[in-house]
Amino acid sequence: MSGNTSCILVVGSTGTGKSTLIGLCTGVPVNTSGGTSECTLDIKEFREKDNEAGPVWIDSVGFDGTDSKRSDEEAFQYILKFLQDKKISHVVGIIWTVNPDDREAAKLQEQAKLINKFKEGVVWNNVIIAVKKTRGNARRDGAGALAAAGRYCNKDSVKTIGYALLEQMDENEKPFWTSQTQTNRMKMGIMTQKEAKVLIEDTLRTLPPLFQVVFRNNKCVDCGVECDSRLLPLSCHILKEPVHPAQPEPFHPLTAISKHAVHEPKLVHVGKVESSEHKEGGKGKVDGAGLATGVATGILTGSVIPVIGPAMSLLGGGSVTIKVISTWSCCGKSVDSEGCESQFPCCGKPVSSAGCQEVYQCCSSCNLAICNVHKHSISFLF
Repeated sequence: MSGNTSCILVVGSTGTGKSTLIGLCTGVPVNTSGGTSECTLDIKEFREKDNEAGPVWIDSVGFDGTDSKRSDEEAFQYILKFLQDKKISHVVGIIWTVNPDDREAAKLQEQAKLINKFKEGVVWNNVIIAVKKTRGNARRDGAGALAAAGRYCNKDSVKTIGYALLEQMDENEKPFWTSQTQTNRMKMGIMTQKEAKVLIEDTLRTLPPLFQVVFRNNKCVDCGVECDSRLLPLSCHILKEPVHPAQPEPFHPLTAISKHAVHEPKLVHVGKVESSEHKEGGKGKVDGAGLATGVATGILTGSVIPVIGPAMSLLGGGSVTIKVISTWSCCGKSVDSEGCESQFPCCGKPVSSAGCQEVYQCCSSCNLAICNVHKHSISFLF
């Protein structure tokens, strides 16, 4: 750069005459597209002949270019990174080349937004809108670009020029305009290359002092990239990474039902044991074998308990046996009989009753606790 740290930056869509304009102003041959095909695939710098100490002219990659893999935002970052790498800190002016369009098209809005990023608000004092192939009224033909710029500044203060180069006219128009006086041609914006160069240079001289492009490093707290915020990668991660935006939320996928902790009911008695005494007496001799039988019967059955009177009475020829009979009050059956009603041992309720506890069908081992099945909501961060 030979110590030169200032530039004139030419930006715009592919096919709007950026390279042609730079060739006019520098006197250096510059490849031109001649249509909508992109000729500037990389950013290039040019020095004006006989003015090596002056600002360099930068031919940028085109916005809205034919490279479908490159967005306008990426094209802007290429330009900004070029300035940073070349240590170009000041901008004399930005020439925004456009085609005639009185509509504020979306692409013009996007380009105005990117131009504003060079130095928000202030940059428009140093912007010139150059309308290609205008016919006499540059502000009318560039109304779309002016409206887009008006989102960030007073559009009436933005300088606008336009021209159609006589040398580039087709053979049908060229003879007619060649025969016209310079005054008549200029009124309609028809200019020679030399005349167009004078117009551009005169307009550049009306701009305020150059402005500085300031770079401030920032750090992304997510991926750790450090650079100027305008140069941060357009995506935080190279690959899509599935993440959970919230903490997992425990839940049961199936509803709870009533169940008994013990599945099989059992027969039980629901009443109390009741006992009654019955006396049996008589005369006669009770031999030892009969007495032994009565005692054994009472012990085994639990329902007849022989009570032996005084030994002298029993052995003297008479005895009284008192039978104690025990039964269940609920059914009248003996105490050793099978239960009379079916119940669940876990709660003592009859078989016809509902379950005694809530159990989720998805995890029968738990009651109201979670069963570790998590409901997920997936989103992507780019």
